[in-house]
Amino acid sequence: ALAMPLYVVVLSLVAVVWLVVLLSAERLQRVLGQSVITAFERLMGLILTAMAIEMLLAGLRVYIKSL
Repeated sequence: ALAMPLYVVVLSLVAVVWLVVLLSAERLQRVLGQSVITAFERLMGLILTAMAIEMLLAGLRVYIKSL
């Protein structure tokens, strides 16, 4: 039998979920309302900023250790 590696299955499932979310985004926006969408946008911005700062600090740590 043909056995697919686990990562192929997981990536396929992620792609399907991503497709469903993108195709239903307009409907989701109507159901959730503008205030919830704005809250999600701000939360995602905060998470993205935190990840960027973490990556910057990790890079600085590595750079300082290499001096």
